[in-house]
Amino acid sequence: MDSILEVLRSSAIMFIAVDPIGLTAIYIALTENESDHEKKRTALLSSLAAFSVGLLFLFIGQPIFNLLGIQMGDFKIGGGILLVTLSIYDIINPGKRKQADSVSAIVPLGVPFITGPAVLTTLIFLLDNFGYVSTIASFSINIFVVFLAFHFSKFIQRAIGIEGIRGFGKLISILLSAYGIMMIRNGIVEILKLKMLIQ
Repeated sequence: MDSILEVLRSSAIMFIAVDPIGLTAIYIALTENESDHEKKRTALLSSLAAFSVGLLFLFIGQPIFNLLGIQMGDFKIGGGILLVTLSIYDIINPGKRKQADSVSAIVPLGVPFITGPAVLTTLIFLLDNFGYVSTIASFSINIFVVFLAFHFSKFIQRAIGIEGIRGFGKLISILLSAYGIMMIRNGIVEILKLKMLIQ
């Protein structure tokens, strides 16, 4: 039961970082001139590319931090500041951070739109708090949600419209900002605890 709750909690946090509905607006704009078959292919390839890059980072990120001497507290503060900055920018300039002149299933749609700085930061944070199983499970669930959102984007657009999608994206940006503040707070607490142990 505890493991299920961990997966649900980590999935909710990852959902905020991934923002599937906000990404759907980008996907609709970028695939506007594609056929239905090409759109489905783009949805699948971009999801697979995003998942592969995220999984790779999940396994090599921590060793790189150890090599560079970066503590988890340092990463949480830096990552939290990044998330707050990105969320504020998204609220002020909705959609501009994710604009692109042309579409590609892997770049920019898969990376960095789906798996970008917010998701990579969240992966390491979840790994530190929930472990590999819950983190991989939550990441997999959210990438699958993104794929479904892309695949059924036509129905989503009809249901709530582009403005509704963008409005939901702003709500996610506010939550992302609060999540970034939480990471900064946790990072400061970790550094203070480490200093107290050293002394």
